[in-house]
Amino acid sequence: MNNTVTCIDCGCTYVQSHPGERIVHGYRHKKILSYNAYHADDNKWPTYIFFEIREEIVKRASRILRTDDKSAREKEKAALEIFRVWWLTSFESLLFSASLSRTLETHPDFPGYVLSAIENQNHVQEILTREVRERLIVWANRKHANTQGIRWNSLGEVLARKK
Repeated sequence: MNNTVTCIDCGCTYVQSHPGERIVHGYRHKKILSYNAYHADDNKWPTYIFFEIREEIVKRASRILRTDDKSAREKEKAALEIFRVWWLTSFESLLFSASLSRTLETHPDFPGYVLSAIENQNHVQEILTREVRERLIVWANRKHANTQGIRWNSLGEVLARKK
């Protein structure tokens, strides 16, 4: 019997009847709650989104970004949805890291991730108009984004780490 559960506190999904999964969940749970205690608002550990839903979010948001009759505000929100999916993907790479305890605090917060992606990623600049990029930069700076020391990992160009 598969009794998969999602923890309401940390958002991790695991098989409750499997001892190894419970141990790994306990490890991740502690790290995620520790991270959330240190960060606030948009900077908390992202809520898990299933892969199929992520794909749909990115498709829908990409259509909005390509549509001429959408407002700059709508396009800004769509871009933030795409960045949030990428940020979640980047965060999840930490869950599989053998050195999770050392790497957890080295992941950029969401505003820092957005600002760094806009500044450092050529493919991001190709999908965003200058107006939307400028709006996102203002948004990230209002959220006190800090890109100092962030470097991009070559794995799909969505994984970021602070040096």
